[in-house]
Amino acid sequence: MADKLSHVSSFSVKEMCEWVDSISKDLATIFKENDIDGQGLLAVVEDDTLFKELVPKLVLRAKLKQGLFSEKR
Repeated sequence: MADKLSHVSSFSVKEMCEWVDSISKDLATIFKENDIDGQGLLAVVEDDTLFKELVPKLVLRAKLKQGLFSEKR
């Protein structure tokens, strides 16, 4: 899975927030508050417990994963 997500690995917190803002304003706020950058997102996505804690709404987790797998940079 990490290979498919490598396009976000170099995102800064600002770039990550800009990217997730297109998915959800709520997500952008959560990512900014938690200083989530590309490497941080990859770590969180790999751990279901952390991912659910960071993004509690199922629909937002689904949209985020869909965006990760379809986005190319």
